[in-house]
Amino acid sequence: MSRGTSAGYDRHITVFSPEGRLFQVEYAFKAVKLPGTTAVAVRGTQCVCVAVQRKLPDRLVEPDSVSSAARISEQHGVVFAGLATDGRAQVQRLRAEASEFRYENGYEAPVSYLATRLADINQVYTQHAYMRPLGVTLLFLGWDDHEGGYSGPRLYKVDPAGYCIGYRACAAGAKDVEAQNWLEKRLREKQEELSEEQRDRLAVSGAAVQAGYGAPLCDIPLSDDETLELAIGALQSVTSAELKPSDLEIAIVTKEKKRFRVLTEQEVDGVLHRLSERD
Repeated sequence: MSRGTSAGYDRHITVFSPEGRLFQVEYAFKAVKLPGTTAVAVRGTQCVCVAVQRKLPDRLVEPDSVSSAARISEQHGVVFAGLATDGRAQVQRLRAEASEFRYENGYEAPVSYLATRLADINQVYTQHAYMRPLGVTLLFLGWDDHEGGYSGPRLYKVDPAGYCIGYRACAAGAKDVEAQNWLEKRLREKQEELSEEQRDRLAVSGAAVQAGYGAPLCDIPLSDDETLELAIGALQSVTSAELKPSDLEIAIVTKEKKRFRVLTEQEVDGVLHRLSERD
């Protein structure tokens, strides 16, 4: 086998290449981008939302049967980017995990618990030759409301390798890098618009600066409309197209209702119309 190439090293999931890479895991990340859809998630002050493209594989397909969003429990849900079959398998596993947690503890599982639990399972899939990583990235959104703990919207992202992390805004799918760059630029602009007093009040740790990641973004206060506007704006920017209600799926959790729900096509049309009037 020649060194420096994937020849021979991409046949088994547990064999590292001389460069220390697991090619089968990298192929799983490519499978996430294969369907060509992009999902963008933004966490606001009192809500969290995810906007994802809806692509019909055939003109004869019933549009309502094609969905990338799924409810896990009353307050939590996921939106996935990648292979739909793998996404549905993950949803079924998460529903079982959430149900078991509620039965044993008497309250809804925190979003962080469900995300880290699935990440642990995904990581095990990279350790055994008789398994394969699932080609899907999941965005977890929900509302955590626990006495003596954090109360508010939550957003987590879990990839095929089992990496789990919380976000203020993120993207997954075909053009995730472009969408995240757009989000970072817009949030940086919003941070600069804040007064010095507001910035001090929202200041975050300087550990990221010391680690060489640049100045971190503070937790910028975003209204429900601003949160939706950012998610939809990022999606429109990377797709370079004017999105129609039938091309868009929006999942949201707000403080008012504290439950996961997917907006109907009429509601999506109203959101797009409202945002266009603001522009």
